[in-house]
Amino acid sequence: MGTFSCGHITIEFSNDGKAERILTNGTDIRTIVFQLTSVPSIGRAPVLPDELHQLANQVFDAIDDLVRKGLNTFVALTAADRFFESFTLLPRYLSSFGFQLAASQTWAQLIQWTLVWEKSHSTQIHKGTPFFFLGMNLIFQGDIDTGFLFIYNAMEGDKASYRAMGQADRYKQAPAYMTATIVDNPANVLHETVVRPIRGAISNYVTSFSQATNLPYTLGDFQACFLGNPDLEIEKLVFFFVYNMYVHIQRNRFKQLPQFFDNDFSKIKNLDSIFNMCLIIEELLQHRFGKTGTNYFISDGVLDLVAAKTWITAGKTREETEKQFFSKLAGVDLRLDPSTTVPVILSGNITYGGLPITPELRYLLLAWHLRNYGGHNIRVQDVLVKSYDQIFEWLIYALFIASQPRTEGESS
Repeated sequence: MGTFSCGHITIEFSNDGKAERILTNGTDIRTIVFQLTSVPSIGRAPVLPDELHQLANQVFDAIDDLVRKGLNTFVALTAADRFFESFTLLPRYLSSFGFQLAASQTWAQLIQWTLVWEKSHSTQIHKGTPFFFLGMNLIFQGDIDTGFLFIYNAMEGDKASYRAMGQADRYKQAPAYMTATIVDNPANVLHETVVRPIRGAISNYVTSFSQATNLPYTLGDFQACFLGNPDLEIEKLVFFFVYNMYVHIQRNRFKQLPQFFDNDFSKIKNLDSIFNMCLIIEELLQHRFGKTGTNYFISDGVLDLVAAKTWITAGKTREETEKQFFSKLAGVDLRLDPSTTVPVILSGNITYGGLPITPELRYLLLAWHLRNYGGHNIRVQDVLVKSYDQIFEWLIYALFIASQPRTEGESS
């Protein structure tokens, strides 16, 4: 056990450099914070006492002194975690009585104090903890978009801090990453609220996909190919996918009231969710085939994929492949509105070269069609409400296909 002191502040840390406690004049700051917040002042927003603002500045000064003296940077990082963690009881108390907005504003106030201090200092305080807990409270509050924004900020903060320490992958042990990539770890405080429902929904899709295609496919396969993919470009897509899955799950809480979804706003909002999934599929295909140019579209990705799997014969050029593909594809026109094209893809008689197309090709054609439509239109379409669940499910299937690694049997 080691200690570092600066003014009234003492940081105690273990032999591996992890800060365990922060003391002020010999008293654990958790005790000080509890005493000063046990009867919170709540008006339109909670008001943290000035004494806590002063304490925050003293702790930040100690962390700054520690960094400038060249001590173990892990001590500085975890000291910031211990400081912010000392405030968790207050937001938890506020949340338990339904004051979600007040809980969020508590974390926002702490972040604001930190940002003000940083303006006059070169040292950056690690803010992964308050970002994560603010994101969590915002999700509980119902502000999904901003909540996931701060979860992502927490993950990026963790990533930058651990990279600076020379431990680039350690951020994956933090709850922000485990939430963003739905790691199945019950120790994550958002496991029950966010992770488990999403993993459960994906597991159901995996089962139905395997049954529909008669292909062996498991949640472990999806975890290996996509959710746990170490490629940082894929990691961004995973986070966006997880966000969209959570939005989808929250939307479907009210499926027993379908009449309230049959309006123009719902049709446009559904198109937004559908378009986002199509973008993820498009980016995955671009990454899979190593095409980094800006003029690579989902049509290119689908044609590359079906040609690689030898479902079609590739031409010498992209134009030749596309022309040949459409000359043999019968029963559907991808250029028409979803009201016409989507029902055909979902259940119509579509052939390629005179033979019925495979289920996998149907899923990819659906993504192709809706990606192109959503990129140029926001016109309301009844089919996006009436067939929303099947559309979303099939797009998940297309994502399963797009995320699979190339196999030895595929042509290059």
